[in-house]
Amino acid sequence: MKLVIDKKLVSNNYEVVISIADVQPEETELFADFGKVSINIGGELTKKGGTAPEATIGDAFKYLPTDFPITRVFTQAQYGVKAVDVATAFADTIQLRIETAITTMKAKQDSFTGTSEVVL
Repeated sequence: MKLVIDKKLVSNNYEVVISIADVQPEETELFADFGKVSINIGGELTKKGGTAPEATIGDAFKYLPTDFPITRVFTQAQYGVKAVDVATAFADTIQLRIETAITTMKAKQDSFTGTSEVVL
């Protein structure tokens, strides 16, 4: 599985598109076994390596992989000169949340599935 983050500046708006690509059969099986993964694309947005949030936006939960791609636009009208920092923090925060969720999901083991036979 690959996380693709496209960032672009259009008309003074900072656009971030986050998508999932190259989902492997093993990963599809994990989603089938353990269900979709919920990712909060809101809350506190912190740049990679930062300690203080650049912004806090309303919580919004999306399911991985079905609700992706997601697009978020950060405008200078809304965030002023910090728009680029908020957009960067959004990309960094969502990347970290997805990486954490996928790592956790891949670590799960299915110890339930199987067949038992009892000779009577």
